[in-house]
Amino acid sequence: MIICIVFPFKIWIIIEKIFISFDLDQALSLDPRILKFKQEEKAAREAKKKEKEEAAKRAEEATRKVLLIRLLVRKYIVYKLIYKSCIWC
Repeated sequence: MIICIVFPFKIWIIIEKIFISFDLDQALSLDPRILKFKQEEKAAREAKKKEKEEAAKRAEEATRKVLLIRLLVRKYIVYKLIYKSCIWC
């Protein structure tokens, strides 16, 4: 005689007066379809996380380039003013 009792987070299987208790995750992990689904879901999360990190790196690089260009423009303006203010020029 086999009796299966399912609670929200536990599954109890009673076989010949022997109680076997599973967590829901343990019970679901026995099914290879669910295991495959979880692996695909994990891979999708990792890909999304990697894409966000790459986007952050690209944004940081673009910001660094803009700041460098601004610095170079300021230096050019300062050198130009110094050159124009020279008496011997």
